[in-house]
Amino acid sequence: MEMGQVDVSIILLTYNGIRYIDEVLRAIYRQQTSFPFEVIAIDSGSSDGTVDVLMSYPVRFYPIDKKQFGHGKTRNYGAELSRGQYLVFLTQDATPADEFWLEEMIRGFSLDPRVGCVFGKQIARPECDPFTRRDLMLHFEMFSKSDEPLVQYVEDTPEGRALYHQNPLWYGFNSNVNSALRKEAWAAIRFRDVIYTEDQVMGRDIIVNGWKKVYMPKAAVIHSHSYSSFFRYFQRFFDELRGMHMAFGYTEDVSLATLIPACYRIARAEAQFIFSETDYRRHEKCYWVYFRWRWHIARRLGAYFGCRHDKLPHFLRRFFSLEKNPGPTMNACSKNEVDR
Repeated sequence: MEMGQVDVSIILLTYNGIRYIDEVLRAIYRQQTSFPFEVIAIDSGSSDGTVDVLMSYPVRFYPIDKKQFGHGKTRNYGAELSRGQYLVFLTQDATPADEFWLEEMIRGFSLDPRVGCVFGKQIARPECDPFTRRDLMLHFEMFSKSDEPLVQYVEDTPEGRALYHQNPLWYGFNSNVNSALRKEAWAAIRFRDVIYTEDQVMGRDIIVNGWKKVYMPKAAVIHSHSYSSFFRYFQRFFDELRGMHMAFGYTEDVSLATLIPACYRIARAEAQFIFSETDYRRHEKCYWVYFRWRWHIARRLGAYFGCRHDKLPHFLRRFFSLEKNPGPTMNACSKNEVDR
């Protein structure tokens, strides 16, 4: 599989991913495809045995110093190393859900010659909390509630551009947890060297440069995050909202004065959902309501500071971020780029 010509290059970035990396690689190499593919693994200095697992599979292995890592630039590096005409991006904790994941992902490009990007569904892991499981399901149902693909593009008309500006986040959504690019489209656009949300910036750039984007529900992976503390949730949302603000100028109207009671009201309303579930005992349901209230506090605090990242000193941006080097602030991209 790794010798000779390949049609598809799977680009896998790793750093201390021992928990899932063997599971992910086993699922990759079980894929039933009508084309040859390669796996390019770029590791940023793992010290937990991840490299040993990688080397036990027929991957093309490239180590880099973790100080060289960047979400956009390291993926560009992987694309430069690739031999395939299609580039598939997968994270070290995203396990293909079945043996047809890759075939389905690449099938998305056959729907239209102008398809530049394909992204697939994410299904929560079994141990995930019930709210994140529900949130993931509802998020991807925004694109398709069935197994049918959705093709996204902006019509070159005043009406088409107006629709884009009404919902740029929907049009621009992309996730490098589980996505693919036509190499021709990547070469024309490339990932931007941003701190976070490089995937959603690419999704937006694909759309505004006249390419089409496809959601393939059957190209699914098992993936979700469960953090060990609520400060980690805060950091995640700080990074996410900071990236959205930098990429799209996105802001949320969050008031510190009303944050706690507002989160309480939301969690109380969501209690109806958890108490309708039959998989949990009553004391477990009470715990999940309390969990969700704290989750909303972390979410809104992360949004508050993430959307105001440019007003924070560097040491606070570093402290609030999961990224080792949160970098400088940058201006949001112009929403008028779609008019080009």
